Amino acid sequence: MVSTGTVETQLHHFITDGETGSRGRNFFVSVSITVATVIFTSLVAWLLVLAGFPSPETLSVLFVIPVLVGAVLYGLLVSLIAAVFSVLAYNFVLLPPVWHIGLWEVENIAKMFALSFVAIVASTLSSRIHKLAQEAMQRERVLSGVYALSQDMLGIANIPDMRRAAEAKLSSLLDSEATIILRSEKERFNQAGQFCIDNNTPVGSGTKHFTDNPNLYLPLSVHESALGLLCVGSDVSGRFSSKVLATLTAQTASAIEKARLAEAHEKNCVMPCKRNFIPLCFLLYRTISKHRW
Repeated sequence: MVSTGTVETQLHHFITDGETGSRGRNFFVSVSITVATVIFTSLVAWLLVLAGFPSPETLSVLFVIPVLVGAVLYGLLVSLIAAVFSVLAYNFVLLPPVWHIGLWEVENIAKMFALSFVAIVASTLSSRIHKLAQEAMQRERVLSGVYALSQDMLGIANIPDMRRAAEAKLSSLLDSEATIILRSEKERFNQAGQFCIDNNTPVGSGTKHFTDNPNLYLPLSVHESALGLLCVGSDVSGRFSSKVLATLTAQTASAIEKARLAEAHEKNCVMPCKRNFIPLCFLLYRTISKHRW
């Protein structure tokens, strides 16, 4: 019989190997597309020379295009590969003697350094733009999620239903299982969770405290007092900024506090009615009895 640990280990290796193979195929495809762009650019340059272009050396600017394509679409490594192939193609097609590669000539080395500089600058700018675009999309998604969270919790007036609704919405929004633990549930706290509650500060992965903990604990605070904590996966800290997480926890804590106050108000209204019900019934009975006689 195969043990559960062996099956899990084999499954982990299978998934890891699959991801590695997928990354390798993607890299091969990106390099192939970039080299094809270099070949196409070389063909265009060669046709221009055949058509009588007056200064073939100035066509070297065309070979910046594959470098920019590699930098924008695939990153620094592919763009550097494109720079090497572009210099080889330029030297092979345009520089006399044509159809000859003199890679170690000073002019070619200078062009390679220039194209490599273009690749580094372009890939850095492209990476920055992609990051800003992802952050903007994340902010839009979070704002929509906060609005949806507030709408879902609008008509809920008890803590259990509020907790279930908040956990479901936060799990969907953060792409990670979210668990809310209230301050009164002390038996569910581990050492990291207790530290989070006592100090009203985030604890776990991506923070300054209990960094080796596999989870991230975020305090649910109202007026600088922690009502409980939100436990999520360790990857959340790397995908969402501290400001975004603080906004979500503040919204959740506010909703829980409103549900707690609603429960307390309902209990205060019901208890006097229960205490006064029997005396009222007795008084009504005496009144009816007097009128009967």
